[in-house]
Amino acid sequence: MKIRFLFFLFFLSWEFAAAQTPIVTYAGSTGREVFYDVVQLSDGTFLVAGTADDLSWINPSVPVTFLGSHNIHNGLGSNRYGYLLHLSPDLQAILHVVTFPQGAVEDIRFIKLTSLPGQPTGAIYISGNTSDTYANDGGYFIAKLNKDRKSTRLN
Repeated sequence: MKIRFLFFLFFLSWEFAAAQTPIVTYAGSTGREVFYDVVQLSDGTFLVAGTADDLSWINPSVPVTFLGSHNIHNGLGSNRYGYLLHLSPDLQAILHVVTFPQGAVEDIRFIKLTSLPGQPTGAIYISGNTSDTYANDGGYFIAKLNKDRKSTRLN
């Protein structure tokens, strides 16, 4: 009985693994680029949140949208870019970049969706860190991307 159960678990895990095709990608350069979060959208593409020292590693043909700083205070920040990469379903192409101006935020740390699995992508929320001279030494921001995924409304 024990051997059959182990064989069944092995077979089940092998079947599941065989159905999945692992994909991996690399983005960045010699600077300090960090990915913090990733979500898959209903169209099969991916959004990746992160931070980078610069954006020179992004191909000039990729569209880049700069978000407004919306009075986010980051006076003691590290002068980095908080960004979102919109990647193709196979993770091999950067389709679009959405970024705050350099130094406006420390990072984009999290992405949250309001949609249920298998449903069209709903609202997209992003959040991240700041560092400033206020009593709390900075803090956090939360923003909702507009339907075009290229602009924000801070909440």
